[in-house]
Amino acid sequence: MSFCVAVIGAGTIGRSFAWLFARSGYPVQVFDPRPDLAEVVTELQAEVSADAAAHDMLASELGTISLAESVETAVAGASFVQESGPEDPQAKPKLFAQIAAAAPKDAIFATSSSTIPASLIARHLPPEVAARVIVGHPFNPPHLMPLVEVVPAPATSSDTVERALEFYRSCGREPVALNREVRGFVGNRLQNALMKEAISLVENGVISAPDLDSVMKNSLGLRWSAVGQFEAMHLGGGRQRHPRFHGPHRDLVR
Repeated sequence: MSFCVAVIGAGTIGRSFAWLFARSGYPVQVFDPRPDLAEVVTELQAEVSADAAAHDMLASELGTISLAESVETAVAGASFVQESGPEDPQAKPKLFAQIAAAAPKDAIFATSSSTIPASLIARHLPPEVAARVIVGHPFNPPHLMPLVEVVPAPATSSDTVERALEFYRSCGREPVALNREVRGFVGNRLQNALMKEAISLVENGVISAPDLDSVMKNSLGLRWSAVGQFEAMHLGGGRQRHPRFHGPHRDLVR
């Protein structure tokens, strides 16, 4: 059986993932209860075909995007399920139970959630199913932003983590695997820490909002587009730089 992908949820994230997976050559089944799903799927397939033609790709290199009539139909032949439904901690466990009941016994079940951990989703599932549940959290839109945070629950198997990483890499993404669950994962925690400080600086009259954005765009933003935080620290002095954060600058990093 060929590797097929199911996308559950056709909002902004789900549509972007469906585009990405089809553009990467995988057949994709999409389900969403929205009444205009047929139009959404038709538009997505047209966009994928147009983008491929613009990059001189053959039609045979693309996957197709098809409409599924139900969750069960969408996941019946799927090797990988990307769930991108509403951020509802009550609904997701029920949805994953529905998905698991209809999907192949070796399928991986990933959620795009940015707030709901895999452990909450999988806590009432049988152990053999919980071992295949994982967070695959993208940055929006996932067909343009390379990062996918792969976050296992304690019950998630190492095989599931490796297979998820391999799949996202095959789609041209740059996935990272977290060692354990943490609220908000990593990208959002970094983003929120910076946002908290930015709001404080503006509210306390240190700088205007436009000028703060200018600081970000013309310094840190440019740097971070090329190197990460620890790479930048290394380039700025490496090990000798670390003691500075335990001296006069200590309060800045608390």
